[in-house]
Amino acid sequence: MRIWALSQLRCVGRNADAGPCRGRLAIAAEPPPREAGGELREGAVRCESCGASYPVVAGVAVLVRNPFRYFRGFYPFAKGYLADIGGMSTPFEVWLHNRMLADLEGKKDKLFPKPQTYDERIAHPLHKWLGTYLLTHYFPPLPSGDAILDDLLGACHRQGPVRVLGNMAEKWAGSPELGLDMGCSVGGLTLRLAGFCRRAIGVDLSFEKIITARRTLLREPCGPAPLRIYREGISYDSEPLPDFSVGNIEFVVATGSDVPLDSASAGVITSCNLIDIVNDPFEVLAEKVRALSAHGVLAMSTPYLDHATAVTQHLEAGTGDPRKVVLDHLPGFEVIEERAKVPWLLRASDRHYDLYLDHCFAARRAAH
Repeated sequence: MRIWALSQLRCVGRNADAGPCRGRLAIAAEPPPREAGGELREGAVRCESCGASYPVVAGVAVLVRNPFRYFRGFYPFAKGYLADIGGMSTPFEVWLHNRMLADLEGKKDKLFPKPQTYDERIAHPLHKWLGTYLLTHYFPPLPSGDAILDDLLGACHRQGPVRVLGNMAEKWAGSPELGLDMGCSVGGLTLRLAGFCRRAIGVDLSFEKIITARRTLLREPCGPAPLRIYREGISYDSEPLPDFSVGNIEFVVATGSDVPLDSASAGVITSCNLIDIVNDPFEVLAEKVRALSAHGVLAMSTPYLDHATAVTQHLEAGTGDPRKVVLDHLPGFEVIEERAKVPWLLRASDRHYDLYLDHCFAARRAAH
């Protein structure tokens, strides 16, 4: 975790009246912090207002309301993964274990409810689809050997939502102090925000994606392993990741419905294909409105997947027009740029591609 990010990040706890805390965060004395080169490698940050603690594991700050319950969900996996990149210090591991034990709610509450184990054979990416997202965010399509198909794949890649949203955000937002990428995945859109914002922060609920984004763009907590590209059957290839040098970017684990930022603090907020996969898209939209500055810009995309629960239960709302429902939940905003069918291409293997058509738009508060 970059030390400068503490000036931007806020507590996501609740006060006694159930209101949001939003207190400032500082490095905690317990467990003993490990710092190097402006980076908090291991330790905890503590809210100066309510006293809530949030662990920082392998440089990743976990800023969710129940961080130790969050870790209990995949701790065996995380411990195995971290062992390959330097592991955890004994004092920190003891502290984390004690906090996870204190989080138990009763005798029937399992310490590790989802004991997913780490498989060193797929060390990086942590699962096949992470490789897919890394390809989508950072690489041109792999050659297929067919000229017509390669032209199609290349055209889809060049016009994909990560690039379209990045261009929209830069065009309309100017040079804001802070950019926020919600549901940042492996960080490709956050990187584009860092190109024109003074500082950029990416948030995602997946520890796997956040640590992958930090390894890719920040070389933290260690340099990235080569990208393992699935071909077909049991065949994989390996490619080195590009060498990025980015100092004004940070990634943290957080939810889109509880963003660890002050209200009206971000000059631009982006999200790529997020609101159709969350439990409550209206909470996410409300958080965007809360965190966006008065003259800020929203840039977002979604394919409105008709099999996604968020779409069928919330966004369609009996109208058959999810675009209208989304805009109705951005009160006082006007659309300033829009594209209806942006190709979002995901490569699973040499013989398997998924192509979605996204709705992309930029919006800001209407002038009165």
